[in-house]
Amino acid sequence: MDFKEYQGKQVLAERFENVALGLVTSDPNAVVSYGCEIGFPIVIKAQVLIGGRGKAGGVKLAFNKDEAIQISKNILGMDIKGHKVEELLVSKAVDIKDEWYMSITFDRSNRAMTLIFSIEGGVDIEQVAHESPEKVIKMPINPLKDIEILKLEKELLGSGLKSKYVDEVVKIIDSSYRLVVDKDLTLLEVNPLVLTEEDEIIILDCKMTVDDTAEFRQSNLFNLDPKKEESREQLAKSQGFSYVHLDGDIGIVGNGAGLVMATMDAVKNAGGDPANFLDIGGGAKAEVVRNALKLVEGNPKVKSIFINVFGGITRGDEVARGIADVVNEAPPRVPIVIRLTGTRSEEGLEILKNETDLSVTDVMDEAAESAVRLGGQ
Repeated sequence: MDFKEYQGKQVLAERFENVALGLVTSDPNAVVSYGCEIGFPIVIKAQVLIGGRGKAGGVKLAFNKDEAIQISKNILGMDIKGHKVEELLVSKAVDIKDEWYMSITFDRSNRAMTLIFSIEGGVDIEQVAHESPEKVIKMPINPLKDIEILKLEKELLGSGLKSKYVDEVVKIIDSSYRLVVDKDLTLLEVNPLVLTEEDEIIILDCKMTVDDTAEFRQSNLFNLDPKKEESREQLAKSQGFSYVHLDGDIGIVGNGAGLVMATMDAVKNAGGDPANFLDIGGGAKAEVVRNALKLVEGNPKVKSIFINVFGGITRGDEVARGIADVVNEAPPRVPIVIRLTGTRSEEGLEILKNETDLSVTDVMDEAAESAVRLGGQ
């Protein structure tokens, strides 16, 4: 489960005093009142479960009441990568001397939590790692030893962090790791961790993800949002399949994580960009396929859909029945391309050919090229 910025900050505030909390509201007038109370300039941030808010225009400075109300109205209702902005986080603007990046996340290649730190914060860490790799620390954390403080101090100094800030940054990192363990987090990212002109270190922004399988231990975290906003990811989970929202416009549905990843690669190789990862799993029945297709088609950015099913436990005729039912209930708003092979695929292909006018094949690359072509028309 992902947290919005303000929710993650609420969790961090249990351990840290230097968290920029602010006001959460959906009322532009409340933004103005709060700005008058704490003093302008203020920062107004869209609260959505996706990155890239700043580049999309979802993070703005307001220097007076008129700007505050206009910016608030502009951001509320904005669509950021398929996520509608319904809440704002408002906080006092900070005089920034320096911005650092810090994250603790699970690294599957090392099978351990890994610390990433850089003195170049506030930008994409991938860009920093590519252009200035010497400024990025990547340090696996041995769960039996926790963070090795002496090694961390040496790494921080080697990255270019000034010695007078090392002790405090080490304390922040160590406490952050203990929070990750205590709360079953798979990601805690602070970007930026800010050094102010007054030499204070402040947690200015954060991303946080808790392990879905830890809900029985972390029920308080799963109940943080009183509005119980249901994202596409949460809706997919409730319907029995895995979904990850992406930035492209070619919707993807497949059975099995490996096949879905291969499908995404095929779409990229054909010149397209996947709009999502969606795995209906093994043995998916018609109802699951129907729900998955509706979820993907509901993304307004999607221009075509590629359904790729290899029948094993999953029966091709069951998948075909679900697809046929959906398109016959209501004509799809975008072209759909289907690649179907494996168990009962011949029966499935017959259903699709006889009951729909969808594009059907049993060759994956051919289907990917067709989906990209149709999506561009």
